[in-house]
Amino acid sequence: MPDSDARLASDLSLAVMRLARQLRFRNPSSPVSLSQLSALAMLANEGPMTPGALAVRERVRPPSMTRVIASLAEMGLVDRTPHPVDGRQVLVSVSEAGAELVKANRRARQEWLAKRLVHAGRRRARNPAPRGRSDAGPGRRRPVNTDALDVRDVDDPDDPRLDDFRDLNSVDRRPDLPSGKGLVIAEGVLVVQRMLASRFRPHALLGTERRLAELRDDLAGVPVPYYRTSADVMARVVGFHLNRGVLAAARRVPEPGVAELLAGSRTVAVLEGVNDHENLGAIFRNAAGLGVDAVIFGSGCADPLYRRAVRVSMGHALLVPYARATDWPAELKTLKEKGFRLLAMTPQGSACGLAEAMTAARGDRVAVLVGAEGPGLTPAALRLSDVRVRIPMSRGTDSLNVATAAALAFYERSRPVGGHRAAAGGGDGQSG
Repeated sequence: MPDSDARLASDLSLAVMRLARQLRFRNPSSPVSLSQLSALAMLANEGPMTPGALAVRERVRPPSMTRVIASLAEMGLVDRTPHPVDGRQVLVSVSEAGAELVKANRRARQEWLAKRLVHAGRRRARNPAPRGRSDAGPGRRRPVNTDALDVRDVDDPDDPRLDDFRDLNSVDRRPDLPSGKGLVIAEGVLVVQRMLASRFRPHALLGTERRLAELRDDLAGVPVPYYRTSADVMARVVGFHLNRGVLAAARRVPEPGVAELLAGSRTVAVLEGVNDHENLGAIFRNAAGLGVDAVIFGSGCADPLYRRAVRVSMGHALLVPYARATDWPAELKTLKEKGFRLLAMTPQGSACGLAEAMTAARGDRVAVLVGAEGPGLTPAALRLSDVRVRIPMSRGTDSLNVATAAALAFYERSRPVGGHRAAAGGGDGQSG
């Protein structure tokens, strides 16, 4: 293939990817999430299929698809009927209401695209590009095209529009405290991108020109202001020098109850007394990477939406569903009633080995219970568990960091019998 054709193919592929990304945001009033809408559209296009087949087509894990289908069924958007051949299976099909929702979303996207094309044509007519010229010469950074962005330049650190980002290191004024503004703060390009893909929709961003260039495609057409400023002004606003160069602020959203969270989940993490934000963030990152469907907080746990927890989780605290137990530890009985086998992590020598316990629970719904470093799980939580589980240790070590212990349990749970766990996708390039 000639170089010019290869470049054209690459540019076209990039354009299609960017367009698809922007179309995801075209109907913010939709009652369903992006993953739910994608599954609905697949059923509308391809017809009825089993949950397993739908999971394969959508490239998600079966437990995640089970949860999506359960939510859609509750809203009356899909129907479930017995499989005509295999009585153990069900067929999922889009309902009339679901089909109408898919059509409405398509119309909204098409209307947005038509307006963008008209706008682009008018802009091209006003500003034809000179032939043979480039906006940026060798070694020069191309200026960010902000036509589709809401960029607002700020040079005053006392500008009241930046108040949601102010004093991030203060003890009593920081905006991410639940007792204060209760905002969710995303820090860094990757975490901001994950916030944009989550249920936490940002209402403002603060960052440098360089980070704006990196986020341009993610923000194009998204109705959120980007306050562009210098690293110096940012440091004066937030109270310290911010290496990552960009922040996003979002408001908290209602949290589901424990029973609601368990619908469709097969593996959950249950935390008690995990009050260190870095450990909490690491557990969310481990849960996302190792197939845990949800996290449940017992008593004494830190806030998962604290800025440090969100940062250490690499944004996964915004994506992995979680709920807070309101009656602890009695609410562990709810998990048992829902068919979960409760595996309590403990250093006790009499406990069952991790590999053995996970093998025995292979066909069950599983809840992995972990406690605070040092004291571990309380006696009350241990009494309500089904199996006490330990990680075999050597060299006189009695226990591991709670996030590390949880990661080993999650990995053992996700590993196929007699084999190695296959990676679900590429890593994020971060080592911790």
